[in-house]
Amino acid sequence: MNQAVPVEAHPPGSIPVRDFYRQDSRRSTSRTLAYGSGWLQQGWTGDTTHMIDLYWLGATHELAAFYVRYDWSQVDPAELTMSASEIPGGDFGSGVEVGHLLRVLGEASAEIYVEVLAQLDSALQCHELMFGWQWLQHHPDGFSHIRTRVRDRLYRPQPASAGPTGASRPAPG
Repeated sequence: MNQAVPVEAHPPGSIPVRDFYRQDSRRSTSRTLAYGSGWLQQGWTGDTTHMIDLYWLGATHELAAFYVRYDWSQVDPAELTMSASEIPGGDFGSGVEVGHLLRVLGEASAEIYVEVLAQLDSALQCHELMFGWQWLQHHPDGFSHIRTRVRDRLYRPQPASAGPTGASRPAPG
């Protein structure tokens, strides 16, 4: 299989996972919400060595991207016979399959970097931001859609009462 190797496996400003957890001890014990594993960036089609996992960390109110690089040579080839339900980003089967998958992925994880995408007010705000993530995750450029949502909803000023010219908006009616 001809794999497209990412030009950028993790973005500038991301940090090694150990440093991420050392920076704030609340992160390691935080309640988390998973928004899928196996996210891809444009150009990563067919690449099984780089994946992105998205998590909301409740204790710190962060939406974080975990950039994982896998080294499949670290895994016994006999262990690499996974069912379709065990592929990262796929639907899981039995508990035995899940346990096997987690063990194999753990053995193959060679490098993990973390980028905090957003600091959100609540889990509800995170759910709203991530609406439809199940579809986007499997889109070849789905991760860039999440980045765009973060940029558009969080970092661009959105004055409540001023229109494009600074004039007050008329009351709905």
